[in-house]
Amino acid sequence: MPRSLFIASVEARIETWQKILESKKKEAAQKKRGITITLSREFGCEGFPLAERLKALLEEETGEDWVIFDRALIEKVAQDINISPSEIKHIEDRFSFLDIFSSFRSKSYTKGQVFHKVAEYILKVAKVGNAIIVGRGGAFITKDLENCFHFRLVAPFEFRVSSIAKRLEIQESDAEKFVVENSHKREKFLNDFFSKDINDPSYFHAVFNNEKLNLETITDCILKCLSKSLIK
Repeated sequence: MPRSLFIASVEARIETWQKILESKKKEAAQKKRGITITLSREFGCEGFPLAERLKALLEEETGEDWVIFDRALIEKVAQDINISPSEIKHIEDRFSFLDIFSSFRSKSYTKGQVFHKVAEYILKVAKVGNAIIVGRGGAFITKDLENCFHFRLVAPFEFRVSSIAKRLEIQESDAEKFVVENSHKREKFLNDFFSKDINDPSYFHAVFNNEKLNLETITDCILKCLSKSLIK
């Protein structure tokens, strides 16, 4: 699947998020807080397809809008620090924006400053709820929030290479290089900003093997974990 189709419309998700914010304002007096899900994954696992499936089923279950946060989060941060989203739309790597933002000529932002912007926004999103946060160290950033549920996808290297090759419609040799390169960058990002082992299962409510379990099964398991919290 081409990348332009693989990532859902940012504009549509931002519009949905605005609707959720308005809805949650009405519930604030009753101190209701929606659920937030964080999805961590080894690079190449089907994190975004899982997020899309969860979103559809959660909207059906709750009768409310839900929104997926990934690249939209980067664009929001770009707006917050006066960097045009159009200047970063070419970025393929999910974490290289930390280096790119800090090198802009107009203003200089350190990696730490940009990261803190990202973390602040993730916390705002998570506190409101009805959000599915894909990557970004979301499980670590929101670990102290009681309304958050954390899940992780893992899989053997060969599975992840094959999955990337199919979804991005590239040769497996190119997919292998892509997975290796981005896995290293993801590990560096997590080490630089969290100093925690993402492979420690104690950070998550559940860890799923993406090769052994299909997305339907994983989604069903996650929904069962959430079942009591979804009852209002």
